[in-house]
Amino acid sequence: MQIKITYIFIVSLVLLLNSCTVKPEKNQDDIKSKKTAYIDSLVSSMTLEEKITMVHGINKKDKNGLGYVGYLPGISRLGIPPLRMQNGPSGAGSTFSSHRHLAPATAFPVPIAQSATWNASLIYKVGKVIGIETKAQGRDVLLGPGVNIVRIPEGGRNFEYYSEDPYLSSRFAVSFVNGVQKVGIMACVKHFAANNQDDFRFTINEIIDERTLHEIYLPSFEAAIKEANVASIMAAYNKINGVYCSENSLLLNGIAKGEWGFEGYIMTDWGTRHKTVSAANAGLDIEMSGWGKFGTPQFRDNLANAIKEGEVKETVLDEMVFRVLSEMDRFGLLKEKKKFPEGVLDAKDHRKLAFQVAVEGIVLLKNKNNTLPLDENKLKNIALFGDAMEARVSGTGSSNVVPFYSVSPYNGISDYLKNTKVTYYTDTENIESVEDTGIAIVFIYRPSSEGNDRKSISLEGESGLIERISKKYNKTIVILRTSGSYTMPWIDKVDAVLQAWYPGQEEGNAEAALLFGKENPSAKLPVTFGENRKDFPANLETEFPGVDEKVNYSEGIYVGYRWFEKHNIVPLFAFGHGLSYTTFKYDDLILSDVSSNDDVIIKVSYTITNTGKRDGAEVSQLYLEDIKSSVDRPKKELKGFSKVFLKVGESKKIEHFINKRDLSFWDVTSKSWKAEEGEFNIIIGSTSKDIRLEKRFNYKKH
Repeated sequence: MQIKITYIFIVSLVLLLNSCTVKPEKNQDDIKSKKTAYIDSLVSSMTLEEKITMVHGINKKDKNGLGYVGYLPGISRLGIPPLRMQNGPSGAGSTFSSHRHLAPATAFPVPIAQSATWNASLIYKVGKVIGIETKAQGRDVLLGPGVNIVRIPEGGRNFEYYSEDPYLSSRFAVSFVNGVQKVGIMACVKHFAANNQDDFRFTINEIIDERTLHEIYLPSFEAAIKEANVASIMAAYNKINGVYCSENSLLLNGIAKGEWGFEGYIMTDWGTRHKTVSAANAGLDIEMSGWGKFGTPQFRDNLANAIKEGEVKETVLDEMVFRVLSEMDRFGLLKEKKKFPEGVLDAKDHRKLAFQVAVEGIVLLKNKNNTLPLDENKLKNIALFGDAMEARVSGTGSSNVVPFYSVSPYNGISDYLKNTKVTYYTDTENIESVEDTGIAIVFIYRPSSEGNDRKSISLEGESGLIERISKKYNKTIVILRTSGSYTMPWIDKVDAVLQAWYPGQEEGNAEAALLFGKENPSAKLPVTFGENRKDFPANLETEFPGVDEKVNYSEGIYVGYRWFEKHNIVPLFAFGHGLSYTTFKYDDLILSDVSSNDDVIIKVSYTITNTGKRDGAEVSQLYLEDIKSSVDRPKKELKGFSKVFLKVGESKKIEHFINKRDLSFWDVTSKSWKAEEGEFNIIIGSTSKDIRLEKRFNYKKH
């Protein structure tokens, strides 16, 4: 009897499982087909005026009187809710030069500091938290990340972007987008494309050759689309080769929607000057320049007439609306009754994460004779100079965040040192008269803002003060809160330098933890620091800021370290540079042929060992060199990196996989990526200049 019951149970279970099993491909196709039919039915139910309502933003405030950064009103009779937007990517909530959208949120270190962690999994967590806080504020879309390349050191928004290198930028773009969208918030990758300067940003015409565009300025957007399935793209203000990005059919329809298969919606930046007909036909889906100081709403005022006149087909508008509704459906805004706010703000784990990102993002540039970490047990007093009394949370502009609290350098250090006198000197005229002569820390701050590029990258103004302090004190430490590379004529006068960027709300706590060795520095530079401005590309006025609103990208693919390597310029601090309180040894570089097709070519493995006296993390970097090519190629191109945490004496094996795309350049003849047969060099470094291991291999097509 028991056997019979068991048999019946097993047969029933098998039948049940079979009834639940469907072919994955067919199931996905069915789901997509049903969703398409559903969205099509919504679009076909709309009047022309209702469709146009879905493609331009309006001014709107929430129940707390805070204006939405962007707002599509939706169509209530069809059950379509509004689409509400919030700025990012340093935290949820801000606007440019106004407080109307500013609600408190966790203020993370700025994106360039995030990328200085070289820890993509950490930035995935940042994306999740910012997504959660965006949801808690009652918004649906986060306007970030910014993934433009740091082309010039003066760039006003350099702090908002990840790197001078397209590979590094791509990895952080994918991680951040995945984090944001994991919690049900749409991400918007921006600014498409080549928004590399803020001077004349509304009208500047950038002359960029095809290869440079594909190899340097587009890969981060491509990765966000192909790997992270980002919901939306924000078109940049500028022109590329004579055409505004928001009406550039090659960029929008050709590359994003065509070549990359982007299925989301493309929107304008605020105040974008576009023409109705050319923008709609080029692939623009939403305009966000529809109110107040942000200019004339072209779609709202002119699109209906353009359709009636036959200049824009109504099917084009249908697709625009379809794309918007498809993403709203994908993120649960249709058919679901969402209750806002959801999520939390100012949680303990959010604070902890902001601290961790700051710690991992502050770069130890110089540490003469192991000045750092300081031994708190041997300190009787410590002197602070410069800008030490205020936390420099962020740059300014649309990425600014107002935190619930912030920790200044003075407060962070004072709270950490319970038995040490901490003195802040405002009077720098009489340094020679002060009694203490032990440790001096000088805090230097330079602001950076959306809307304007910096006029200088000079820090020479502090040279006199630093020289006087260094003569008086036994040890002088400089902490920089800047958006990137500045000249440092005083560098030989000081014992240690930390690059803190704009480190978010936990600034003082993070700096104290690093100064006194509670945390071991592990950050590395995502941009090259030059000795002077002439070290960098774009030295001519025609190259930056431009002449007659035109700027030539004459350096081509040679941006950042690629430029320094090509012209044999020794940087002040190399791309990928960053010191630690411990040391690391690299061994056993092995290249294994694992190619079963033209996708994966080889596996690269090597071992890193912590050979010092402290636990710590090392960022190893993999660069590729094409030994002989039919076109001019950089001496090094970053194609992999790994951050590994090691205890004293611990070793770990690192692995990378090199594929055909990694070996390729953009071929302007075939208009595709091309990998040529021949010899390549695998270069493993602790920085782009500190090379630890090298080995060559031959690539042959299968």
